[in-house]
Amino acid sequence: MERAEALLLCREKIEEELLSLRERFNNSRLDRKSVQQYEKEDRHNHHVVSHYNNFNGKKKIQDCEDALGRMAKGLFGICINCNNEILSERLIAFPTAKRCVRCQAVHEKKKKGVLN
Repeated sequence: MERAEALLLCREKIEEELLSLRERFNNSRLDRKSVQQYEKEDRHNHHVVSHYNNFNGKKKIQDCEDALGRMAKGLFGICINCNNEILSERLIAFPTAKRCVRCQAVHEKKKKGVLN
C-alpha cells in the first residue's frame, strides 16, 4: 500500500472513530441520571468508572482532533519528537499515532519514571 493510500485510510478511520466517540460520550452524559438508582456504596464505584470513561473518551476525542489537525497542516505521519516519518503500518494500526515507535518507547519509559 502506498503512503498516500495509507494516509487516506487513516483519515477515514480517525473520522469514523471521532464520530463514534462523540456519540458515546454524549450518550454517557445522558445516562448520568441512572447513577441515582445505585445504592450508596455502589454510587462511588460507578462514579469512579464513569469519571475514568469520560476522561478516556475526552482524551481519545482530543487525539482524533489533533491527528486531523496535523493532517490539515501537512504534518500527519511525522513524529512530533524526531521529525522522521512514522511507518505507514503503525499509522494504519494506530491512526492517531504522533510518535514513531522508537520515540513512543522512550516517551512511555519517561512517563513510567524509568528514564529521566
